Amino acid sequence: MSKTIRSRYRCAQQGFSLVELMISATLGLIMVGVVVSLYLSSKSSYRLNDDNARLRADGDFAMTVIGRNLRQAGFGKLTSVSLNAPSSSRTDFIGQALRGCDAGAPCAASAVSGKPGFEVSYRVADVLDRDAAIGTDCSGQAAPMLALPNDHPAAMVTPQVRIASNRFYLAAKTGDAVPSLVCNGQPLIGNVEDMRLTYGIDTNGDFTPEQFLSSRAAIESLADGWSKVVSVQVCLQLRGSNSIGEAQRYVDCSGAVRTAGDRRLRMVLRQVFTVRGHAAPSLSTI
Repeated sequence: MSKTIRSRYRCAQQGFSLVELMISATLGLIMVGVVVSLYLSSKSSYRLNDDNARLRADGDFAMTVIGRNLRQAGFGKLTSVSLNAPSSSRTDFIGQALRGCDAGAPCAASAVSGKPGFEVSYRVADVLDRDAAIGTDCSGQAAPMLALPNDHPAAMVTPQVRIASNRFYLAAKTGDAVPSLVCNGQPLIGNVEDMRLTYGIDTNGDFTPEQFLSSRAAIESLADGWSKVVSVQVCLQLRGSNSIGEAQRYVDCSGAVRTAGDRRLRMVLRQVFTVRGHAAPSLSTI
């Protein structure tokens, strides 16, 4: 074999040098790192958007249910007059439209300690149809029938009426790290870290709030305290299920700036609802 042919043969068999292999490996690692980084960023963004959408949907649902109940408080002309008062002094149905609690009764023994709740009562249809949610309370149970005083104008026609009493409070479910918002023991939404209630009090009879209280005892120290509540501000603090990568800063229901050390998303929702039965004659439901 000639020298020229042997030289060409050796050139054809020549591979990559060590430097070329190291450069190729480095470029490959860089590409893998970029792909992994994009994947992790996309996954974190997906978790954030998923949590945000879920918390928004849960919060909107909870506020809709709470608002509907607060607006109906007292429907059917309920009264907060003591049940021990002579029937002649009662011209409306027996019951109390709205009352709050700091924790425990009248909410429930299972209520989270230190977290407030409230109870609203209103008349529902006297007929019962659970499938259509007619004549039921917020848990789907039949609202109890309540007897009218014998001297009530409507007693001859309707001796009994069906009154729903719905209690909203936070309760810890077994196995859950964060409480749920429940109504009459029925969970509405989960992952509710906090609920705060502020009651607007009409002190001079103009059907607008001049004083704002959050303590049950403070309201009940006023003459006809609960009947003077014309609005309720509800604040809910919800917690996400996924880690979002960065520690979020947020303002909680008490107005304090917090940092989420567990790197989970927080959403704080506030809304004011008018208690129509107390707000003004033009809004009062008869």
